Amino acid sequence: MVRFLLYANDLEVEGLIASSGTFANIANKSNILSILDLYDHVDEYLQSYDARYPTADQLHEVTWEGRSGNWGKPVEE
Repeated sequence: MVRFLLYANDLEVEGLIASSGTFANIANKSNILSILDLYDHVDEYLQSYDARYPTADQLHEVTWEGRSGNWGKPVEE
């Protein structure tokens, strides 16, 4: 996630979605939000080099929690 944020100036971030995985059955967006809170301390510094870096507030607005409870298996339609 940290590396992703360092390249965020070259990307159009439409959304960040927390999803459950093979060993974690809960989609917990608080993990992403805690990293974005740390990013908030440096986003102005990054923007001094490239104004295309999104602010932490912009990333908070597009952060969502995905589906939990599928133990990393694809969702059947």
